[in-house]
Amino acid sequence: MRPPIRAFIAIELDERIKRALTRVQDRLKTAEADIRWAETANIHLTLKFLGDIQPEIIDDVEQAMARTAAGFTHFHMDIGALSAFPDANNPRVIWASVTKRANYLHEMASRLTEELGSLITGEASRGFTPHITLGRNRAETPAPRLTDLLNNTHAPAGLTQKVERIALFRSELLPKGPVYHLLYSVALGNDEI
Repeated sequence: MRPPIRAFIAIELDERIKRALTRVQDRLKTAEADIRWAETANIHLTLKFLGDIQPEIIDDVEQAMARTAAGFTHFHMDIGALSAFPDANNPRVIWASVTKRANYLHEMASRLTEELGSLITGEASRGFTPHITLGRNRAETPAPRLTDLLNNTHAPAGLTQKVERIALFRSELLPKGPVYHLLYSVALGNDEI
């Protein structure tokens, strides 16, 4: 049996949006908090974290993705406000929100969960909040300057992306940070909303 792979299903972001979000990260970095920032190349919107899966089920995952994609059309999403989990006063995960078509993304993530069925369990079965992770706080205590910057920094206006595909990635965890490898990509239905 081959070793499991760490995988997730995501929407890839345009380079223009990745660069804009990197500039937001640069502003937040001035807080000098102990944050592991997402590399520009790795910025994406996760629809479904799969966790460690057996390579033998990848074909089944791809089929579930194809069934899901067939039921959704191309759409535009807007990226807006910054936020944090659990909140800006105790930011463990710093992220940018989706302000247009968030409900559509909820529907897509829910359908993916249904289509994947019993293939995915445990941590991978948790709920979905459409967001783009920018960084993860490694410190035990919040940095007051980071909280202040989070409350006073905004994503640039006009960050809109047309979404036409969903993709399956393998995440390779390395000491310098994760590296993502595209395994499969499938187009959404053709009619745009």
